[in-house]
Amino acid sequence: MDQFLEHSRLFQFANNGQPEVYLGSADWMPRNLRRRVEVIFPIEDPKIKTRLLDQLIPCYLQDNVKTRRLLPDGTHERLKAKETEKASRCQARFVQMAEKENQAALQTAPLHPKKILKPLPNEE
Repeated sequence: MDQFLEHSRLFQFANNGQPEVYLGSADWMPRNLRRRVEVIFPIEDPKIKTRLLDQLIPCYLQDNVKTRRLLPDGTHERLKAKETEKASRCQARFVQMAEKENQAALQTAPLHPKKILKPLPNEE
């Protein structure tokens, strides 16, 4: 958990060289599974799947600032960067990625309010 007060519900399965990626609605903890239905669903769009596999999952796996490892006894231990490693914080990296993509989008297609929001037919 970090500033967004969330952690991913992102699942990757190697599937004999044909990776599958799923997103889920909640933690698979007993308290969440006893009284409600939770859902996971496959990511089938190739562009989204590639982004998850090439950018987001590696970012999570490299995080050495906020990551915790689940131990066999159900407790967690916090991972820490080694002295020789650069600190890597996934959510901070996601913010940087979003800012960079936003700037690139603004360069190629400046925002025009009339083009973004069109009035509904009964509002004209």
